[in-house]
Amino acid sequence: GGACALISALRATRFVGRFGVFGSRVGVEVRDRAHPETPRGWDVSTYLSGRERETVYVPPNDSVRANLDSFATAIAGGVAYPVTQREMLANVAAIEAIMRSAGSGRIEPIAQPAITQPAIT
Repeated sequence: GGACALISALRATRFVGRFGVFGSRVGVEVRDRAHPETPRGWDVSTYLSGRERETVYVPPNDSVRANLDSFATAIAGGVAYPVTQREMLANVAAIEAIMRSAGSGRIEPIAQPAITQPAIT
């Protein structure tokens, strides 16, 4: 469809954490206020065609703790873990394709995950 993306990480300069997705009529940009080791939250800006940019502050979130809490809740029989086994395997397959691509210099296919055991409940 003509979409382009860039993923990069620079370690030689001062830390600037930024993530953005932009289309022809809408966009969103997230900027870290500090290094992830000492989080101070994010500024999230939305861009809508014909409107001024809107920016809101989002306070820091301990995502590692939230992940472990979600996992513990699922193990204890509560709400299901928010990431399915298929999604976990798809994530690994994507990372493996990135590594193959870095070595080959070509676009590499992403393997379809095969679930060979029952899901953890």
